[in-house]
Amino acid sequence: VVPSSSNGAKKRRQEEAPDTPAGTGTGTGPAAKVARLASTEEETIEQDGDETPDAPLTKENIMNLLKDLWSDDKCVILSALITMGDIGTKDISPYENEGKIRGLGGHTVVFQVLEKHVGCFEIQKLGMRALGNLSHLLPTKKLRGDIGCVEVILAMMEKYQGSLTVQGFGCYVIGKLIHRMKGNAERVEKSGGIALV
Repeated sequence: VVPSSSNGAKKRRQEEAPDTPAGTGTGTGPAAKVARLASTEEETIEQDGDETPDAPLTKENIMNLLKDLWSDDKCVILSALITMGDIGTKDISPYENEGKIRGLGGHTVVFQVLEKHVGCFEIQKLGMRALGNLSHLLPTKKLRGDIGCVEVILAMMEKYQGSLTVQGFGCYVIGKLIHRMKGNAERVEKSGGIALV
C-alpha cells in the first residue's frame, strides 16, 4: 500500500523535527538530547542500586541526635556527628532538616560540643564537617557567626596545622559561612583568617 502524500509528508516532518512535542527525546535537537541523557541517568541510578532517600527528619529524630551529642561516650558522639554531617549531603530534604535542626538548637549544640572536646581530634574533624554540611541557609550562617563559630573554626585550624583533614574541613566551613554573609567575612578578616586560610 502506498501512503498518501499527506501521510508521507507528516512522517518526514516528525523525523526531521528537532524535538518531539511530548518530550520523549526521540528527536535530534538539544531538548531531545537532554531528555535522553536524563533518561539514561535515571536508569543508571536504578542499576547502581542506590537506596531511596530518607524522609525529612522528625522532631524526635533530631532530639535523639542532640541527646547523643551530650553523651559521655566518645563513640556515641562521633556517630551522632557523622549522622548530622550526612543530613546536609545525602538526605532528601537537607534545607528543611537544616531549618528544623537550627530551630531546635542543634547548630549551637554541635558548636558547644566542639568547644567542650577541643582536645579530641576526631570530634573536631567530624564536628567541622557537620557544621559545613549544615550551613546552606542564611539564617544558619548568621547564627553561626553570632555565636562565635568563625573564631573557633580558625582556632582549630591553627591548633591542628599538621592535619590535612582539619585544614580541609576548616576551609570548607569558613567558605560556607562567608558566602553571601558580609558579617562573617569581616569576622574572618578581623581574626586573621585570610592569612591563615
